[in-house]
Amino acid sequence: MTENSPELRVSVDAEDFIRIWESSENLDEVVERTGLKRSSASQRATTLRKNYGIPLKKMKGSSPHAVSRERLLEAFEEARSQAQGFDDE
Repeated sequence: MTENSPELRVSVDAEDFIRIWESSENLDEVVERTGLKRSSASQRATTLRKNYGIPLKKMKGSSPHAVSRERLLEAFEEARSQAQGFDDE
């Protein structure tokens, strides 16, 4: 696809989407298997949960930007201890 060409719209019917979602390990796998954008796949799952009452499993993000609470706390504690070290100087 060239820079000026329009993006092709991917179509996945609801039944296939549900099967793929439930059999995938994470959101990146859903994206790979469906061809949908990450945001579209996530929104579609949310819509199926809220509007249709389908209890789709919650996916853990496997994005490089996804961070666990533990990692955030470690970073906070490290920053706090470094800041305290500056106060001692």
